[in-house]
Amino acid sequence: MQNLKRTRRDLLLGVDPSFDTMGGAIWSPDLKKLHLYQGGLDNFFLWLQDNYEVDRIVAVVEDPSQDSPTFGAWETMKNKISGIVSSKPGERLVAWNEAKKHFNTSMKISQNVGENKRAAKRTITILEKMGVPIVTVKPSERRRVDNLKEGEKRLPIQCFTMPTKTSKSQFCDLTGYSGPSDNNARDAATLVYKQTINWALVKYAKQNKGEFFNEEITL
Repeated sequence: MQNLKRTRRDLLLGVDPSFDTMGGAIWSPDLKKLHLYQGGLDNFFLWLQDNYEVDRIVAVVEDPSQDSPTFGAWETMKNKISGIVSSKPGERLVAWNEAKKHFNTSMKISQNVGENKRAAKRTITILEKMGVPIVTVKPSERRRVDNLKEGEKRLPIQCFTMPTKTSKSQFCDLTGYSGPSDNNARDAATLVYKQTINWALVKYAKQNKGEFFNEEITL
């Protein structure tokens, strides 16, 4: 067991970045309390500074820049193209239209992710200037629960790590929180809900070449 200098940080901040529909959540591992934010990016920082001491916070930010903008999109596109090539002449138009629809959807997703990447970059920059330690999480590390396979639908929501796209009822089942929330706020909350400060600091160390931030953690 290794003891470093005792940390004053006792709050986890979950962030789902967006310029217009920012999701934020403060989780207190000690008090087991959750507070949510939904709104614009600039107002998010006003909310944060008005309600919390930033030197108590470790931030956990979903960062889409760490992932391909369209997960598996190329593999799906190749399958669509193969379907066009192998289809019968009478079915080729249908196969082509399906490929075109997939391509347009992928481009729309890429455009949205590009905007979210810029929002994440700005969020991380501001948090760094505020002196807040930051842990980043890839979107692909999380599990969407709005498109589960048939067998998975019977599983309790607690079975999924850092789930995204939870419904209000799923979120309430997971956290007990029944106040107002939107998808972004719930996505921010599930980044940090039931996580510990030690978890965040160890993850921080892995992302920063083994460095903690000169404060105590028990390992």
